[in-house]
Amino acid sequence: MNEMRGSKSLILLALLCSFIFMGVIGVKAPNIKEARKHAEERLLPLEGIAGISHREDPPRIIVYLEHERYKDKVPDEIDGFKTEVIVIGKIKALSLLQLEEVKPSYTEPVSRTSTVRPIVGGISLGVPEQAYGGKMAGTLGLVVKDKDDNYYILSNAHVIAMDSKARFLPLGTAVLQPGTYDGGTLEDKVGELYKYIKITFGPRGKNYADAAIAKITISDYSVGE
Repeated sequence: MNEMRGSKSLILLALLCSFIFMGVIGVKAPNIKEARKHAEERLLPLEGIAGISHREDPPRIIVYLEHERYKDKVPDEIDGFKTEVIVIGKIKALSLLQLEEVKPSYTEPVSRTSTVRPIVGGISLGVPEQAYGGKMAGTLGLVVKDKDDNYYILSNAHVIAMDSKARFLPLGTAVLQPGTYDGGTLEDKVGELYKYIKITFGPRGKNYADAAIAKITISDYSVGE
């Protein structure tokens, strides 16, 4: 009889631990960023989850799905913060010479390392050689806009906001397309560094993003590609 009670106690304890681990019990994370981190660990390995982000006001964990049929995989709350689901489809990488298929304004095959207008996601990008401390090139992520319809280039902080010694560049630094490694010069300026997420280096650094935006200074761009 005592052995049976002991077995039941162990089963109940195991179930309780699993509920706590999965976030079923309403333990609230100290902030939305920690909750997002837990959401990434829990949801990103699942089929159909395309990505995760968060919003500060009101605080929401945003889960991006490949299809509506995966909605039941997303709980209403994670670590005490409400979730929001957005279906964006499956994210796929484009081939090197696929730009002309995306936008009809490209009348002939385009090299991603050449000068490309309108600017679009996936092409060469960088900062002046003097600012970086040598030739360099990275990748333009995509063109985005804010609620006031201001347009920006989204890229990595290490591409448009840092020099070769990992020091952050001043806001207003020119952004070139293509990058200098691919032949870009100051005449190829397409934007100016506007904002970045600071990266903390070292074993104790906790970084959730490597991102920066540049305000576009030309009129020839393609949004959301």
